[in-house]
Amino acid sequence: MVMRFIVFLFSLLFISGLYCQPKIYQGVIENNDTLLFSALPTLTINSNKWSLDKREIRVLKYRIKKVYPYAQEAINVYFEIQDSIAGIKKRRKRKKIVRQTERSLKGEYLKDLKNLTISQGKILMMLISRGTKRSCYEIIKAYKGGLKASYWQGVAHLFTYDLKEVYDPSENPEFEMITIEIEKLKELD
Repeated sequence: MVMRFIVFLFSLLFISGLYCQPKIYQGVIENNDTLLFSALPTLTINSNKWSLDKREIRVLKYRIKKVYPYAQEAINVYFEIQDSIAGIKKRRKRKKIVRQTERSLKGEYLKDLKNLTISQGKILMMLISRGTKRSCYEIIKAYKGGLKASYWQGVAHLFTYDLKEVYDPSENPEFEMITIEIEKLKELD
């Protein structure tokens, strides 16, 4: 009886070995220690584990949803301007393109952006920094100059902002989680 079980077990192992594809892992051996490299699956983490309570997360989600379209438009315009002035060598022509874009955007979005709250403005800055991988100060300085960037940095300090701050997802896990969720919903639409 025991012998039959062992034969059956070995036959199962042999058959399963035929149908399984071998897995190849990359690794490094250092000081007789083997480290394997592997891709980890994407995890969605439950919002109950964060430092914000449910109400604060709901408010943050509302604010992000409100300013997300503006941030996406700002990011798209940023990359369009980058592409359009990349080949232009003359500073005067680059400034002219930036001014024309600024005028058209002011006419279209100024009224809506003036109605944002202070916290919505900060979220808008965070989303823009997240999308461009640059601080808002760097963007203003690149297109409007250092003096204007310093002026807006001073104004931002009055409202407890820091335009020089580059977005870091590890500092704002709730913000990052909600933003990823909103992005996934936008992809489905």
